[in-house]
Amino acid sequence: MAVGPRFFDTLKMPILSGRGFAPQDERPIPAATPPNAAKPGIDSDGPPLSAVINQSMARFFWGNQDPIGKRFISEGKKEFEVIGVIQDSKYGDIREQSSRIYYSYYFQQPRRQGAMFQLRTDTEARDYAGAIQRVVRELDPQIQVVGLQTMAEVVDQTLVQERFIAQTATAFSLVALMLASIGLYGVMTNVVTRRTNEIGIRMALGAKSGDVVKLVMREVLLLVGVGPFIGLLAAFATMRLVANLLFNVRPSDPLTIAFATLLLIVVAALAGYLPARRASRVDPLIALRTE
Repeated sequence: MAVGPRFFDTLKMPILSGRGFAPQDERPIPAATPPNAAKPGIDSDGPPLSAVINQSMARFFWGNQDPIGKRFISEGKKEFEVIGVIQDSKYGDIREQSSRIYYSYYFQQPRRQGAMFQLRTDTEARDYAGAIQRVVRELDPQIQVVGLQTMAEVVDQTLVQERFIAQTATAFSLVALMLASIGLYGVMTNVVTRRTNEIGIRMALGAKSGDVVKLVMREVLLLVGVGPFIGLLAAFATMRLVANLLFNVRPSDPLTIAFATLLLIVVAALAGYLPARRASRVDPLIALRTE
């Protein structure tokens, strides 16, 4: 990649060793090569060009050695000398593995072709769109600004699939959690309500209301404790299946799992407590006649 001054500062790409590009790395613009001239070999005229490489390239070619001052030949038969090492970064996709990249200084080998400029702002980037267009027209009315985007928009474009999957999964998860809560409440209410006759017998034999409620709640919570345990085992067993669908989200996110588990426990507890408390306040004779 050919980059300009302060490229690494603008994109906040830290230089780990060595230095970035400076005016001393500029070269005179070479004369145009005649179309019928023979293709040269390695360009060894003069000092080598300067290059900044990333960690992956430094590690691949030089291992644990210090790459500063090392030289390499590019595909274009140009000789480069490493002047700095920067941290790995993404190039085309935010999920890709870091490639081996070297950066050359644009003003070493200027080209007459389209260029991309990065601008860092301390306010909303969109506010500068009109100013950028105006400055470019002042420099040259024939130059066109194409594809003006914020970095947030560029990143969002690479996460379209992940965002769709996340939104769809969230919607289905909320619906599933709601249906599970409703079903659990109905089942537990029905189970406790059917024990009204038993509760009447216990109270007729001298049991107090609080004792009856504690007895029922102990059995309900024991049953509820087994359910989440089985559910968590199933969730952990299927984590690898969904791990590839997520980006920067762990499938074992403890906050999400704890919230869902706690919600189901609370729903089950309410489903057992409310009918048990209501039945414990009924006259024992009435409770004994309950079918």
